[in-house]
Amino acid sequence: MQDAYSPAPLNDRSAAIYFRIENDTGESIVLTGGHTEVARKVEMHRTEISNGLVRMVRLPEIPVASGESLEFRPGGLHFMLVDLTGIPEAGTEIELTITFKNQPDRIIRIPVVSPGDALE
Repeated sequence: MQDAYSPAPLNDRSAAIYFRIENDTGESIVLTGGHTEVARKVEMHRTEISNGLVRMVRLPEIPVASGESLEFRPGGLHFMLVDLTGIPEAGTEIELTITFKNQPDRIIRIPVVSPGDALE
């Protein structure tokens, strides 16, 4: 997992997490979601635009082929923390456990950045 960050949310409803994952395991991997103490739910989403409307589609699984990388970024794939237990502030970190179908869970620390820094 590389280039991870989460823009500081404005309320306690949700927060997005972005990062890049590289699969160097020698086999396909399948992400199935995650969990964290800062949210009651963690979902994987893909942003879609249709007829000028933006919507997020929840994904139950995301495969990553062996030797490939996948980017979770604004306007595309992202992890969504839903129903936050507090509001993470810029300068802190979120500990996120990412779950896989065919690999051990992986814990990553996500820096929380100010919304302005997230746009740079």
